Amino acid sequence: GRWHQPLSDRSMTRLFFYHQGHFKTRAIREEDRYPSVEGVRIAYVADLTFFKPMKYRDDLDNLGCKVYFDNDKNICFIENTDGSIIFPDTPRWEHAKQKVRSSLFTEVALEHLNHYHLTWGNVPSQALRMFLPPTNPLRIALTAHFFRTHQTCLQARDFLVNKRGPLGRALPFDYEDGWKKALVGMMENFRFRFWPDEIEDRGVNFTVGATDAVGLHTVMTRYASGLVDEAYPDVSIFEKDADLRKSYEHLVEKLPGVPKEYTMDNVKRVWGEILFRVTGGHSSVGNAAIAAIEPFFVNFRQTTNDDWSIVEGSREVIYVVSVITGLTMPSEYPSLAQNWTQVLHDEGSAAYSRLRLDLAQLGDEIDERNNEREFVNVDFHPEVAAISIFS
Repeated sequence: GRWHQPLSDRSMTRLFFYHQGHFKTRAIREEDRYPSVEGVRIAYVADLTFFKPMKYRDDLDNLGCKVYFDNDKNICFIENTDGSIIFPDTPRWEHAKQKVRSSLFTEVALEHLNHYHLTWGNVPSQALRMFLPPTNPLRIALTAHFFRTHQTCLQARDFLVNKRGPLGRALPFDYEDGWKKALVGMMENFRFRFWPDEIEDRGVNFTVGATDAVGLHTVMTRYASGLVDEAYPDVSIFEKDADLRKSYEHLVEKLPGVPKEYTMDNVKRVWGEILFRVTGGHSSVGNAAIAAIEPFFVNFRQTTNDDWSIVEGSREVIYVVSVITGLTMPSEYPSLAQNWTQVLHDEGSAAYSRLRLDLAQLGDEIDERNNEREFVNVDFHPEVAAISIFS
């Protein structure tokens, strides 16, 4: 849906509960150490301090910060890099909000690249192509969800990871002890998790990541389960398939956290998780269009000398954000709602027929939620979520 007053306090609620920020927002826990402010009862926090330890260039400001919300999801205050607290309606407030949005954009963009493309997209695609023969029905059925994955990863190497690429030049970090350190650190931090477990741990069972996303997760897991049953109608066939076993062992090796035991149930659940991540999960983590549309939404080149009473834009930032958000996205792309029976192992697949019905029902449910909720989100809608992690 269209953003009204994207720089307002209310849009911070949208950003962190019904947009990209839902990946970072969690409920306050008893063991949390957070600022105590008289008269303010906080309930949720988005910790954006991943980039705090990095080395920064020249006089560019540190992106590390935290943002706090109350039980009604209203923004309460922002904790700056140095621990200072910035409140609404103070001279530094708008500048601090821009810093929060910039930090979120940068961290989620890095997760989009590292966790989604280079990991969720790349590793399962390897597992299919390196170990399963071209005639394997599971490989045939799943390959559609990894269309153009390797091309995108190669583009990222030259365009996003390279020292002289737009991000390497525009981001505020030193390359070796900043951007490169962040890339390696995030890759090392990757852990395979089932999305519903992640939502439960974060204590946010009402965000778009809990409602729409969990719905799509259920649908894609059921689809993966049906595909495995069709490919291996007897468990003995499954247990004797040395190629599939090697393929699963590759996932265990490259995706820390994948259940190690080779069982039919684990294969179903793991591939269900992967299908969710490379479809709706990827569509949501990559939805950064508002950062390109509104020129003052992000500015990750704020300086330590800035007048905090003034919110400024940056030509370099606007250029880079506009380019990277539209680099590989075609004007038309296949979505989950479209028909792809022509690339399946069996055009009469019962698992696929069930998927069509499940996706239609999910779309209706999301439409109903969007009619009721204040902020529209269609990231996980079958008509919007791409079939493949291709851009």
